Amino acid sequence: MAINVRNKGASGEREFCEWLFARGLVQTTPDRNLEQVRSGGIDVIPMDHPFAYEVKRVEKITYFTTYDKWWMKARIDCQTLGREPIVAHRKNRSDWVFLVSIENLLAVPGSYAILKSVAFLKYAQKRIAGYDG
Repeated sequence: MAINVRNKGASGEREFCEWLFARGLVQTTPDRNLEQVRSGGIDVIPMDHPFAYEVKRVEKITYFTTYDKWWMKARIDCQTLGREPIVAHRKNRSDWVFLVSIENLLAVPGSYAILKSVAFLKYAQKRIAGYDG
């Protein structure tokens, strides 16, 4: 049976929204950005939050080529939002992996780091605590 890619993506976005809530990064479970289904854009934009999330549930990727494409799209889509882009990716039976900006740290435009969920949680908690959006 073929996998419906659109349904898998929507399911991954809902799962990620629940993940954010379960870890205390948001006060209420955020909604998916349904506008992105019609016209493209970021998948999850929580209220009172410094981040906007591009969510990917893909099993097979060529890491850096795929990550580079995802990162470029997230950066472009976040330009008008005034939010920091985050790409959240998960394979089946694996934990979430995150792409986060390190442009300010390295002074290299478009640079990002790949973080495991434990490191992302610590990073996000500090950024959210200091956010006055």
